[in-house]
Amino acid sequence: MHNSNNDVFIIETNRLIIREFNESDLNELYTFTRQNDFMIHFSKKEDLKRYNKYLKEKHNQFKPDDTRFVVGLFQKDTAKLVGWSAIIANPEIKSTQRERMDFISKDQRNKGYVTEANKAIYDYVFNKSNHHEIVTIAYLANPYYELVVKMMKKNGYVPTHSKKLRNNLKCNYFILTKERYMNREKNVL
Repeated sequence: MHNSNNDVFIIETNRLIIREFNESDLNELYTFTRQNDFMIHFSKKEDLKRYNKYLKEKHNQFKPDDTRFVVGLFQKDTAKLVGWSAIIANPEIKSTQRERMDFISKDQRNKGYVTEANKAIYDYVFNKSNHHEIVTIAYLANPYYELVVKMMKKNGYVPTHSKKLRNNLKCNYFILTKERYMNREKNVL
């Protein structure tokens, strides 16, 4: 659900609160981003503060034709940050598609948080926006590549193509269509 009373994006699942970051999260988020395999590193907390302001004011959009956001995954019972997830516009893919990214804390991996968050986020994107395809880009250099591919297939993604990006990183693209997701959900229930 998008809580419009105080204009904050919040989705609740069984174990998670998925929401936009706020000022009170910045210390925990800064520590979180210091993990070696996290792809964005902030050299100063002030940089993170500016990034969070940018997300709130310029990036996070919940319009049907332009849905894109970066949100935190917080344990419901402890309010601890366990990961983040993003739905973004990416110039490497079609403008009608959205790319999905996520990162889970090292001490919270293999507990099903990403799967739980993804289901809630897919439900939101496919039911509240006009985007009908979500793309995930899996980098072959990622030490967790096999795990990422396994998760993609488990979530209904199918491989589409391989590509070498500008930074010479090789990657494989996977796509999840709204139709495939909705049919899969019917079969699961």
